[in-house]
Amino acid sequence: MAEHESTEDLDFDIESIFENPDEPIVLRTLLEIWRELLSNIEHERVERISANVAQKIVATWPKLDFKDVPAYLRHYYDLLAEQRLVVLAEIHKDPAALKYLGEEDPIENREHYEEILFGWNLNVARWEREWDVTDPEAAIKLAAIIDAQGFFLAQTGLVAHLSEIGFEFTEADGERLVARLQAAKEEL
Repeated sequence: MAEHESTEDLDFDIESIFENPDEPIVLRTLLEIWRELLSNIEHERVERISANVAQKIVATWPKLDFKDVPAYLRHYYDLLAEQRLVVLAEIHKDPAALKYLGEEDPIENREHYEEILFGWNLNVARWEREWDVTDPEAAIKLAAIIDAQGFFLAQTGLVAHLSEIGFEFTEADGERLVARLQAAKEEL
């Protein structure tokens, strides 16, 4: 996962569901797809770090050196695992949410997706608040935070899947989310 700046090149391509009309379509909720995408964190964590991955990290983050790559990946995977917990908690709260397929998914699971957006954003806010410029690993941790945030919340991150399933997030929804986050940040 570390070598991915977006979800575009992950093994599972959500757009492939619609590309091949001759193949039977197995519909799954986006909740299930996200759970699957995030299921390999532990596997990735123990994989040997390839030269390509190390070079990409060092090239992206000039303050990091090759010796920093293992620490960067450790922090990065820890952050991904925290974000996965947000998804798993929503599924655990309502396992029946996985039965809403196709057009039902963005409608019936709307509250779950809103809670996930809130949880992911709140985690990022907490990470930023906990980040300490005087920490010897400050540059490493900041790079991991920025990359993890992008993996979930950037235009090409996991949140992009929401529009692909027809989830509509209005300006009013955004304002409610921001207000809720502001209130929650004061509690951090």
